[in-house]
Formats: sequence, C-alpha cells, structure tokens
Amino acid sequence: MNTKIKTLIIVLAVLSNGCVSDRYRTAVVDNNQLKKEIDSYTVQQDSPKVSFVTTSYIDASPYKQVVPSPKWLETPVSIDVTNQPVSSLLTYILKDTDVEVVYDEGVKLNKPITVTSSGSRETVLNAIAKQADYGVNFTDSRLTMTAFVSDTFNINLPSGVYSGQLGTSESENKSDGDTGGEPKIDGQFLSVAYRAVDVFNEIQKGIESIISTNKESSVQSVPSLSLINVRTTPSRMAEVRNFVNIYQEKLGKQAVFDVRVIEFSSNLGQEQGIDWNIVREIGDGTLQFFIPSTSTISDGAGYGLSFMGKGKWDGTTAFIKALESQGSVTTSTPITGLVLNHQPAKISQTNTTPFTSEINTDVSEGVVSTEIKRDKVSVGVDLMLTPNIMDDYVWLRISGKLSKITKDKTETYGDNSIRFIDTQESEINFTNKLRYGQTYVIASVKQKRILNDKLASFGFDFLGGHSSLNEVTETLVLLTPRRAD
Repeated sequence: MNTKIKTLIIVLAVLSNGCVSDRYRTAVVDNNQLKKEIDSYTVQQDSPKVSFVTTSYIDASPYKQVVPSPKWLETPVSIDVTNQPVSSLLTYILKDTDVEVVYDEGVKLNKPITVTSSGSRETVLNAIAKQADYGVNFTDSRLTMTAFVSDTFNINLPSGVYSGQLGTSESENKSDGDTGGEPKIDGQFLSVAYRAVDVFNEIQKGIESIISTNKESSVQSVPSLSLINVRTTPSRMAEVRNFVNIYQEKLGKQAVFDVRVIEFSSNLGQEQGIDWNIVREIGDGTLQFFIPSTSTISDGAGYGLSFMGKGKWDGTTAFIKALESQGSVTTSTPITGLVLNHQPAKISQTNTTPFTSEINTDVSEGVVSTEIKRDKVSVGVDLMLTPNIMDDYVWLRISGKLSKITKDKTETYGDNSIRFIDTQESEINFTNKLRYGQTYVIASVKQKRILNDKLASFGFDFLGGHSSLNEVTETLVLLTPRRAD
C-alpha cells in the first residue's frame, strides 16, 4: 500500500512539473539576472576601511601650535641676591649657555633687583622678570626682555551706541502772567534714561584708569570691529586682562523672558473677575504660590502675584488650567525675548485699529466739501526692560503698558457715522528681584459690560420681558524669566 502511494506522489510531481513551460523558466532566469545587475549599481558595498559617523568629531576651535620650551630652560638654578642689576643676573644665570640676550627699548639694564628663587632656569627667569616688571620671551638661542607688552581684546558685543528711556516723562504747563509764569509739573512720573551709552568707550576708560600711572602705556579702541588694543607693562597687563575678563563674563550672561497675554471671561454669572481663592484651591498640587506684594486670600486683584508650576506642567499652563474652572481663557501668541545682561531690550505685541475720528463739512457758494480725519489706536502689551542677571535671581527694571479696547461704538450724526473707541491702560513701571522659573502677574486690565434688554408685546410691558447680562473680561500679562546661558 505504501509503495502505491509513493508511486502516485512521484507521478503527480512529474505531471505538475511538466505543466511549467520553458518560456516561463527562461523569463525567471532573465529577471533574476537583471535584478542582480540592478543591485550591483544601487546597493553600496560595505568596506572594512570605511566607517560612517552621525556627528563630526572635528574640533572647530582654532588650532594653536604648542611650541616646546628650549632644553636650556630645564637646568636647575638657585639665586639669592639683593639690589643686583638685571643685566648681571641674566649674565650669571646664562653663563654656561650660548643663548643671546636681547634687551628691548625701555629696559633699564642697571635696574636693581632683590630676589630669592630656586628651581628650573625658566622659573628663576620668570621671578626676575616679575620683580623687574619686565616681560621675557624664550627661543632655542635667544632670550628677549621687554619693558612693554601688547594685547588685543575682542569685546563680545556688537558695535554701536544705544539710547532709550524707561517710564514716562513729566508734563509742563506754563501759566501766562505778567512775569511769564513758572513751569508746573502735573501728575506723577518715573523714568530711567539711557543717552548715548558706548560700551567700548566705558571699557576703554576703565583700562586707561588702570594704566594711567605709566605715561608710555596706551590704549586704542576700534568700535567698528569690537576691538581694543592695549600696550602697557606686564604687571598692568595682568590687571587689564582681569578687568576685561570680568566685563566679558558679565556681558556674556543672558536670560529669556516669556511674556504671555491671557484674556479671561468669567462664567460665574456675576460681576466679578478672577477669584484668586478658587485659583489657589484648584491649582493645589500644580501651582506653588509666592506672594511678593499681595495675598491670594485678599479680595483685591492679583497684581504682583507670582507662582511656579509643580509636576508635569509649567506655571503658565497650570495657571490657565486653574482659570478654566471659572470661565473661558484666550491666550495670544507668546512673546519671547532673549536679553543680554545690562542691555536694554524692547518686547511688544500690539495691534493698530484705524478709525474715523472727525468729519467736517464745509458749504461754500453752494459747494459742499467734506474733510475726514483719520486716527488710530494701538492695543496690546509694550514693554522695555533692562536685566541684571545673577545666579539665582534676575534684578529687573521694567517699564511699559497694557492697553485694551473697552468700548467700541458707532454714532450717526446726520448722514455721517463716527466711530468712538474707549481704551483702558495699565502702566507697568517697577524694579524688583525675580526668581528664575517663576511666573509673575505684572499687569491687569478689567473690562465690564452690562447689557439690558426690554421687550414689549402689544404695547404692554407686562406682556414682554426684561433681561440683563453682566460680563467681565480680565486681561492679564504674565512674565516668566529663565536662564539661557
């Protein structure tokens, strides 16, 4: 039985194999050959001598050639002298060498030196140069002593002179009288002005004060290239380098200031804005409050309130989530400013609305002429700030305003329609210490709208109805400082 089954299987295999035509087999062979040829041109062959990297391993910093010190500087030497001339000391130290000694202009050969030093010849020569306030340069066959050294400093700040003013200015009204009157200051004002501040000139003056004791020292600045060249004695040059390094470190600090404008509409059905008690309760676990100037349990506004996020949300996001429990929240495009230390910056986001403010009609000899006066109003947030960036805090002087359209209506006079726009402004002008990562409410504008509707049927009020709607929209400006270096 098994033999019959095996025979049947072999017969079926032969019959099925016979069903395949020679043309099919030829096509399969040709296709496989064509595929191999295509792969030979498209597939990159691996090579053991080639490796692929995703990041460059090349150091992009300028190459500095390190020249080894001459062998004659390694010889141990010991000296202990009092009031010996410089030239005599160098002759004694280099007596068993063929090194040539070259004295630059300004070097006093008989300058008395008192020094005690032991170690390598290089160590002793540097001790003598420091005592004499001279510079020394070494080569294989020469020692050069100089009275002055030069160096060029590249200041990390673009060239230019800046001016500006933070805050508002006073207004003066002169009274007309027999004596002409005296200026009178109306209202309160607070301003800080910058007039033609030149950083390079300030650095140059600082360097000049350091090298002023030596009449042959000099300093020159090239503001267009951000360069300052100094020529002075080695000891003064060390002080100049320290001064410039401190200045460069201060200029190199920077911080990011995130400004977010939030518009909140209350849904509590009453005439009130943000309930800070609810914000504190809803935000428990996601908001950590810091109160520099107001209390969260007070009935007043949240101006001066600060907070930071806890957990997975940042402070601004957690604050918006807490506000959404009381109403609808609309946020505008975030404003981000990257500001250098002690450099003034302006951050603004405003919209300009043009409107017809005045229409004058003149009739002359039967001819009617109309004069239209166009005006515009800008709304949004406009800030100017100057930071003093520290490790944990930023000391910030900030000035600006938040403006908002509170009423926009059109009235018709005769055949003319005139648009009236009312705005409300919140002045921002303070100097304070802010912690990085905390979000501060620095300005607030509250808009109230009361709508009354009366409907009568058949001339009878009691068959109609009355309705009233109170809406409160509060606009907040949030500021969050962050370190960026």
